[in-house]
Amino acid sequence: MIGLAEEVGEVTRPIKRYLYRGERYRAEELMLEVGDVLYNCARLAVKHGYTLDQVAAMTAAKYRARAEQEPRAHRAVLESGAAGKQE
Repeated sequence: MIGLAEEVGEVTRPIKRYLYRGERYRAEELMLEVGDVLYNCARLAVKHGYTLDQVAAMTAAKYRARAEQEPRAHRAVLESGAAGKQE
């Protein structure tokens, strides 16, 4: 868990610097840090008997349900397809 928290900090740091200081960052470098977060999430999921794909499907279902209840509030999720498609 500590590794996950550290990696989330690595993701937020360049964004914070951009927002408060106007410092630019490279998207590729940021995505490498996002990948580190995903890696730590995968390790946590496996430790509890899940795959990252299963966790993503569970999360997509959760957001789909929210979007159906409040379509205006979750329009971006619906339009982007980020909540996955129902099968």
